[in-house]
Amino acid sequence: MVATRPVAILDLGWLKLKAGTEYKRETGLTASNLTHNVYKGVGGAAQFIFAPHIEFGLNAAQGTVWLVKNTGQVDYQHNITRTSYGLFANVSNGSAKHPLLFGVGGLYTHTEAQNDAVVSGVVDKAWLFQGYVAAQYVALQQLYIKLVAGYSRGHWLSAESDPAISFNDEMYSLRLRFAFYF
Repeated sequence: MVATRPVAILDLGWLKLKAGTEYKRETGLTASNLTHNVYKGVGGAAQFIFAPHIEFGLNAAQGTVWLVKNTGQVDYQHNITRTSYGLFANVSNGSAKHPLLFGVGGLYTHTEAQNDAVVSGVVDKAWLFQGYVAAQYVALQQLYIKLVAGYSRGHWLSAESDPAISFNDEMYSLRLRFAFYF
């Protein structure tokens, strides 16, 4: 196995730039084991901080998985390319005595199989969006009260049968959290 995952971060205080890549290659330990797996990807993020009131950022990444079984057959069911995009923003009142923070963000991910499974010309695909809005208040500089509302929607297309199967899913969430630090 050979693997590497270098990253770089440039932190200028008000601007943070982050980038990374990964590569991993696995091969069989014997001549009769034809395993050949490759995982590779790249990603980056930019974050802007205008203290103490505004912070926002965005990110993107893409990764690919290519698997060959120990028999030498391509593992079509698990070979994929996944791409993600995200963003967030936080706004604060900047008060030391009564800190209040509002946030919003989202992440979109798209996954596509690298094969032509059962249905000619159709490959497995999926996309998922997740978003949130949040509010946080700190009472007496020790009690953190946070309310988060979330939304998620996804779509899947499976070409493992003829005709291909397609379905959607959706979810809403609401969470209230209390944390006391002393």
